[in-house]
Amino acid sequence: MKISSVKQELIEELGIYIVGFDRAGYGESDTNPNRSLRSEASDIAELADALSGPRFYLIGFSLGGHAVWASIKYIPDRIAGAAMMAPVINCRWPGFPRHLSEEAYRKQQPGDQWALRVAYYAPWLLHWWMKQSWLPSSTVFKGTTHLPNRLDAQVREYAMKNSGMFEERRKLATQQGMLDSFYRDMMVMFGKWEFDPMDQLP
Repeated sequence: MKISSVKQELIEELGIYIVGFDRAGYGESDTNPNRSLRSEASDIAELADALSGPRFYLIGFSLGGHAVWASIKYIPDRIAGAAMMAPVINCRWPGFPRHLSEEAYRKQQPGDQWALRVAYYAPWLLHWWMKQSWLPSSTVFKGTTHLPNRLDAQVREYAMKNSGMFEERRKLATQQGMLDSFYRDMMVMFGKWEFDPMDQLP
């Protein structure tokens, strides 16, 4: 993994090892039709065991944030620290103030609202729902969702139109199919949680 903003000399001096991995169903990782919050934490613990890391730091990005929450819940003794970058939230988490959850939910496009409903109430239908074209579906998947931050919108536009980076990375990540990668992530992230992440905060 290349991290341009961190000097290689500093990484070596501090003995830091940065490991990125493809979660189940992404890239070349095995698929897991029974993916859950618990299995995400278990996969992370197994990777740490293989690398002889008793305690480690986690960084989760976007939909990967749920794997960080799961690790904090299920393997807390292994976690030295955790960070999340632009984490996705589940508007049904009971620890969020209801009015904020409803406001965040209603700000989404109708297709995104429907995709979240299907992921929560009928996850077995999600693959079909995301592929059908006569009813509104996820703008996030299509890369057309409204981004209130101007800089984020510019970066996405550049990635999608000019460099082909967005499509190239999506193909690499979802080479085993959208069902086993992105859609299973949606089922776990937006499904029924066994715990409230807000209860995990210190």
